[in-house]
Amino acid sequence: MSIAGVGGASGAPFERRIDDEETSVTSVLLVDGDIGAQVAALAILSSQKQREANREIQVAEEAALQRAEAAQVEALHERADDIRMGGVIEGGFGVISGGCTIVGGFADSNSAARQYWSGGSKLADAGAKGFGSLPRAAQADADAIANTHEHAAGHHRRNLDAARDSTHEAQDLLERALDFYKQSQQTKADAHNSSVRRG
Repeated sequence: MSIAGVGGASGAPFERRIDDEETSVTSVLLVDGDIGAQVAALAILSSQKQREANREIQVAEEAALQRAEAAQVEALHERADDIRMGGVIEGGFGVISGGCTIVGGFADSNSAARQYWSGGSKLADAGAKGFGSLPRAAQADADAIANTHEHAAGHHRRNLDAARDSTHEAQDLLERALDFYKQSQQTKADAHNSSVRRG
């Protein structure tokens, strides 16, 4: 197998982030002619590619996780705003209702004025319930949005953890490939020494 076939048609370095020294060592192993060296070189290349791909996945997932968490926080702020707005609306209508009740209390018990103020108090109570439900609905929407972003953040967190695990696996593969190469070279050297002693 040629180096150009592994590195691309141009024979350029094996893609980004592979150190020139590692590339040259791997290239020498590939063309050495020794099958153990070639197997080790292919395993090293594979682990380097895997590490690169996993680093890119980690960067993308970390960015997506940060966006999802920021969106979740924003949704929680919107929920808090909706709670405050609901309190203002219900409080405002409560003040109107209380004012109507107080003013109606000064009117004669069977007069039209008393009925008028009593009706105003009931109308204010109804307004508090009706208009107060709008921020509660928006609050429920904000809760749903926050939960959606929380689930998205969990998904990105799991992907990030998987990419980190895969990076560790690639490192283990690299270490095993180097151990295999060392052992094959030691075996080759021992065989050579043994044949020299016999000769």
